[in-house]
Amino acid sequence: MRGFAGVLDWKREAAESFTCQDAAVNAQREVTAAAEGGLYNRNEIQNELSNAGYRFAKNGTLADLFLAAYLHWGDGFVERFAGAFAFAIWDAREQRMILGRDQLGMKNLYYSDRGSVIPFATELKQVLAHPAVSRTVTGEGLAELFLKGPYFSPGNAVFSDVREVKPGHLVICTTAGTKNICYWNLQSLPHEDSLEQTVSTLDKLLNAHVSEWKELPTPPTLILSGGLDSSGLMGMMHRSFGQAHPEWKSFSGNTAESYEAEDTEDLDFVWVRRMAEHFGVTNEEVLYDFAAAWERNDLPRHLHALPTQAKFEAMLHQIYSVIKPQNPCVVIGEGADELFASTHHFYSERRVGDASQPWLPEQPAIYASPDVLRSIRAEEYAREQGAALFREVSLLPGDDEPNVRMRQLTYLMIKEYLPYLLRRNGLITDDVGVRLQMPFVDHRLAQYAWNIPWEMKNYRNQPKGVLRQVFRSYLPDAVIDRKKSNQPVVFKSPYAQKLRQAAERFLQDRNAPLYDLVDRGQIRKTLDEGVIERDKLMRWRLDYYLQIDHWMREYGVEVKI
Repeated sequence: MRGFAGVLDWKREAAESFTCQDAAVNAQREVTAAAEGGLYNRNEIQNELSNAGYRFAKNGTLADLFLAAYLHWGDGFVERFAGAFAFAIWDAREQRMILGRDQLGMKNLYYSDRGSVIPFATELKQVLAHPAVSRTVTGEGLAELFLKGPYFSPGNAVFSDVREVKPGHLVICTTAGTKNICYWNLQSLPHEDSLEQTVSTLDKLLNAHVSEWKELPTPPTLILSGGLDSSGLMGMMHRSFGQAHPEWKSFSGNTAESYEAEDTEDLDFVWVRRMAEHFGVTNEEVLYDFAAAWERNDLPRHLHALPTQAKFEAMLHQIYSVIKPQNPCVVIGEGADELFASTHHFYSERRVGDASQPWLPEQPAIYASPDVLRSIRAEEYAREQGAALFREVSLLPGDDEPNVRMRQLTYLMIKEYLPYLLRRNGLITDDVGVRLQMPFVDHRLAQYAWNIPWEMKNYRNQPKGVLRQVFRSYLPDAVIDRKKSNQPVVFKSPYAQKLRQAAERFLQDRNAPLYDLVDRGQIRKTLDEGVIERDKLMRWRLDYYLQIDHWMREYGVEVKI
């Protein structure tokens, strides 16, 4: 496994109560730290600690740095860190354990408070492997699965015995119990910068990442979509180190059927080629194999230890697997849509206070049994979760309706949608063995972008209007002003046929764990009316529900409602 796993056992003697592999220990053997990930500001932190008298070996680990930072600054050390990280610290002096996670949730961390014992790990399946942890799912977990999954509520890990450490939070564990502490969240402040100042600040925040990459012997590659975000990053990267590394290349994903479209002008692969030609860069196109994606649709589920969007993740696994032998580090533009309020959801009719997840079908629980949904009060649960999330949103007295709506939806996407994207990318790249760089996923950038007003984000009535101005000095105007496109074209696919066959088998299997929890009549109707062949959202949703059934079998899930 990657990351770390351990156990805090209060029944053991103090010196043996905390166990965790690959942990760093101070000289007095009183404080132990384990950590996974990386810091954007590692050099800055390490220099500050070195000046304070701490010494680090040349091959020192991230755990060594976390240990020194905790010893020097106490719990508040984490507020100084920027990056992707999860950590566990055991302080025998105070008989307490601290679990913590980065501000936006790039690294995962789970735990189970079983009273006398607390297993914890960066992988959910490692926590589930502990004998004290059950595989029980209650009504709350079913509501998460049916109405929200795989975009689960912050802190919810579906299993009743397991919790996720929320992004930007610490979990303090003592003999008195566990306590959650929020150490970072988005703060609403007046945005006093002009458009020109805003563009300059955004440029500096993004280029801070790019300037680090040019110092590497082999700069990271880039997955190029042809859209604004990845194209803008390509422009920055090419200007920074393109001439010094003429062999540098990018990658892109596509489907063979995209070439069959009558009008290809607005399809991404055309713009990928134009970008590569504009910068004189070789781009390798990876054609997704949908038949192979179906054969590997169990892999994402095993990585998450939860049901997920198997097709997309199996396709991601394909492109990362092609990249790995050629470059061990990959840059992607994940996070820009959420930070800069650019998806079509921000332009649809949506009332203030609507906490539904607009990236899911209008009826996300359409395949769930209505009787089960009523018995677990699923709709009420979802409304309560949404209301609780919106209570965390800080507003300014002068925020008008468009800005309130933007803040609420942005908050929803950063807290529920983005963490899933980060989780799936992280798990897949860890499995393949490549390192991921996501310059938009930086809490300093997120905080600054949070306060950019709607009229600036939507400058010139263009989604990501202000970001377009940032990239205008790096890209041709045609790329800057291009409208956002969707994923590669898929007219027909063996995946849909395989999904239909799997659904038919499920309907015939009365022993299926999910059999009595779903609306089999609705599934039958979906198949008979050919919905999955023409409606991608419903196709994805049915695929996800079948993933739930496989997951219940594999993990021996016990439902208690």
